[in-house]
Amino acid sequence: MTPHEIHNELVRKFIIEIVARTKTSSDLVVLTESMLFGVMHALTKVHGMTPAHSVEMINEAVLQATRRLAEVNNGKK
Repeated sequence: MTPHEIHNELVRKFIIEIVARTKTSSDLVVLTESMLFGVMHALTKVHGMTPAHSVEMINEAVLQATRRLAEVNNGKK
């Protein structure tokens, strides 16, 4: 299994789990904020990044996700 395939499988499992455990869109957004904090914390404590660099990486990830959503909504994928 390629890294890309592994990532996609993990994401599918994660999304199914969090959607099943949240009741409202607000619950989902709060959970997402906690997850982002956890990722930024790991980037700084485990991977030695500065807090500012971890924020930059998360911001870039949000931009990439926004682009992917636009492609899906425009029927490209």
